[in-house]
Amino acid sequence: MSSNSEHPVADRYVLRRELGRGGMGIVWEAYDTALDRVVAIKQVLLPGHFTEAERDDAHARVRREARSAARVGHPTVITIHDVFEHEHDPWVVMELVEGGSLQDMLSEEGALPPERVADIAVSLLEAVRAADAAGVLHRDIKPGNIMMSADGRIILTDFGIATVEGGPSITRTGALIGSPEYMPPERLEGAPADHRGDLWSIGVTLYAAVEGSSPFRRDSITAAIAAVISSPMPPMTRAGWLEPVIAGLLERDAERRLTVDQALRLLEDLRSGAAGPAGATAVAGVPSGPQEPVHDAHSGGYPDNAYEADYSTGPHQGGGYYGGGAYPNSAAYAGPVAPPPPGEPARRSRKGPMIAMFAAAAALLLVAGFVLVVALRPDTTPADSTADSEGRQDTTGDQGGQSDQGGEESQEGAGQNDAPVASDGSPPEYEEDDLSLYDSPWFTISYPGGWEIGEEDPDDSYASFVAPGLEHQIDVEGWEETEFTGTSAEYLADSQGGTDIDGDVTRDYEIRETEDFEGDDFEDGLAGMDVAMVEADLVNDTWDDPERRFWAYSVIMNEGGERVFYLVTVNVPRAQADDFDEVHEDVIESFTPLK
Repeated sequence: MSSNSEHPVADRYVLRRELGRGGMGIVWEAYDTALDRVVAIKQVLLPGHFTEAERDDAHARVRREARSAARVGHPTVITIHDVFEHEHDPWVVMELVEGGSLQDMLSEEGALPPERVADIAVSLLEAVRAADAAGVLHRDIKPGNIMMSADGRIILTDFGIATVEGGPSITRTGALIGSPEYMPPERLEGAPADHRGDLWSIGVTLYAAVEGSSPFRRDSITAAIAAVISSPMPPMTRAGWLEPVIAGLLERDAERRLTVDQALRLLEDLRSGAAGPAGATAVAGVPSGPQEPVHDAHSGGYPDNAYEADYSTGPHQGGGYYGGGAYPNSAAYAGPVAPPPPGEPARRSRKGPMIAMFAAAAALLLVAGFVLVVALRPDTTPADSTADSEGRQDTTGDQGGQSDQGGEESQEGAGQNDAPVASDGSPPEYEEDDLSLYDSPWFTISYPGGWEIGEEDPDDSYASFVAPGLEHQIDVEGWEETEFTGTSAEYLADSQGGTDIDGDVTRDYEIRETEDFEGDDFEDGLAGMDVAMVEADLVNDTWDDPERRFWAYSVIMNEGGERVFYLVTVNVPRAQADDFDEVHEDVIESFTPLK
């Protein structure tokens, strides 16, 4: 499909230009000939290998996501105009918005002043109130899913994992939906969820906007989950008069959390000075400053000696860093997650300009989270706005992100399969034919069925996949390299498979095998690329079982004069290495770089 098409799509929409693309689709600027207006259209590209049932499930999910947003009908929520099928792929027509996301703004400008954040708060609260009235729970509120329009509107997008009261649930069994640092504690503990979870996510978003980073940003998903559930809230140093509102939304006890109306009234009172000079610290019953945990820490399956990074405003620590100012990823369940090569290369930057067309947001909308979950299952149980325990959605699509809360009774219910840890702590038996597809704008990869998506980078360049028990992990990271000029084999040798960085606790690294692949060793995604592998034994005390078997693949692409690096690692207990010896081969054979 090319732009400037002479033949309108669906006999109505003329594609003018491509605004952006990701692993699962393309966003177009288009002209609506029927209504004489310019719109944005998301063309969802379904993999050719999908079965008819999988395609039907994917189409149903796109329609469901569109209906979720369309059902709300509020100025603070993205407007959906149409959904149709063309050339066997689903297409979604929505309003064209000029602007960038709140995440883009924070990346460009840093922490925002309280007055600006208060405007964001009002818009988000009104959006959630409208959604709740329509029976919709968003479940994924975070900076990446909020558009800051050039005309001043603040727009909530990406209803990809929203739930609709009275509608079917299309979700993956055993998936934890959303970004852990934005998820409410009750969801992480398996309690029923309702719109109050969206209010918690708003609180985390406002905290991130005014302070510069989420209060629960950690180096690993397990550390983030533990922080949400039980860590004292880091003191707010920039929020000023807005602090009581944020603190009230971040009440761990959902029964005591501010309601939408209470939060809006409090905002109005504080803005007008009704709370007086002490308003920021002593508004009736609303906590401020560090809070003691309401819930006990989750104890099942998390590493007792997990590393938790100090609170910082730095970016995701999932790799893609090396040298000055970089934070090693000592993930509690991950152990060594590799950085880019030595030489202090700059972290690849994928931030678009603040005033960009709707490409970024549209790429998240409706399809982020849609990602092609091969095991989508409809659930015809009527929705109950208080009965969806959120679990992380196994999105194989855009990852804008992923926070969650459900208003319907989903298949992840009440702390069973949706929990990030298996009750017996053991991994699923690996079945070579049971693989799930993960897709991002940076890469596609398959991972073992029964494993869950762990941590993801906001710009989609990093993802991890974790088995129940949190002792088996796959990590994938991509970045643009400007300094290191060596080969993949040299990188793996120089960096000990990416583990040799300041602060890393890996020790006793012992190489078992290395391989430098030829250009024709791979038939598909890696054909012709510079690929090397190292297999090693190592010890990392951040794991319950510190003796590890580790496979690391380095992939280098030379594209348009730029060098793009990828690092794919598999990390399992050494005692179980023979049971998982084929995992790394299956994973790398499925890996396709997209940058």
